[in-house]
Amino acid sequence: MRVGTDIVEVERFANKNKTFYQKIFTEKEILYSKKYKSYAERFAGIFCTKEAIMKALSVGIYEINPLNIEVLHLKTGKAFVNLTGNAEKILAKLSESNIEISISHIKSVATAVVIIY
Repeated sequence: MRVGTDIVEVERFANKNKTFYQKIFTEKEILYSKKYKSYAERFAGIFCTKEAIMKALSVGIYEINPLNIEVLHLKTGKAFVNLTGNAEKILAKLSESNIEISISHIKSVATAVVIIY
């Protein structure tokens, strides 16, 4: 079992230009976040999840492109992750293959916890 967690200040994701978001977030993540008035909270939570996954996989941003970790949501609101590229390859080398994520946010901070088992 592997665990990763992260926390960020929401304001880091407010009022940024499109290019900023496109370097970190997939098109689906951008569309999901921007549909909320409190979009910066959503971006911060998704970012935390990406960071927590990298920590759980014991790799850094130079080994996995953040765009290869996509955080999606079911209609119920439950978040799940889709890995592609190098992120998927690194996970495939492990004996664990299931990923559970939990994201929380308020006006000022967002956090995420990831368990890979």
